[in-house]
Amino acid sequence: MSLKDVSKEMVGEEYELSQRLLKLAESIESGVIKALLTTVAFDSEKHSHLYVAILDLLDKSRKMVPESDIEKIQDEIDLHIKIEAKMYQTVKSLLSTVEDPKIKMILQLIMDDEIRHHRIFQELKNVIMSKEALTEDVVWDMVWKDAVFHGGPGG
Repeated sequence: MSLKDVSKEMVGEEYELSQRLLKLAESIESGVIKALLTTVAFDSEKHSHLYVAILDLLDKSRKMVPESDIEKIQDEIDLHIKIEAKMYQTVKSLLSTVEDPKIKMILQLIMDDEIRHHRIFQELKNVIMSKEALTEDVVWDMVWKDAVFHGGPGG
């Protein structure tokens, strides 16, 4: 199967899995188990969206960021970068004081997400969100033009 075919299939499978987990979580009494199942369900839904992004990337004719969206996205990303930095510091502080391993595990999951969110927002801001409407070719030129190996062993 091609990447496109697999991605199309995974969009549905990941979404279906997320819905099954959400349904299970709704039927569970334990708040902790409900929260963990819901978190995994949201990750599966996120994966479904990421497969859609792969399908978008395979469509060479589309523009990555329409000019009309750049300003509103940039403003929101700037706000989120500030908020995520504060959230990271809060969770980091809590992690240093909590001793319960179960709570530490949950706080670590949150901190890992905060780190990943910050990295994604920074990448969006620094690479993708230039003041021009970018095509895939322009972005890949920016990413790979200075790469020593250009994505493969030895070049």
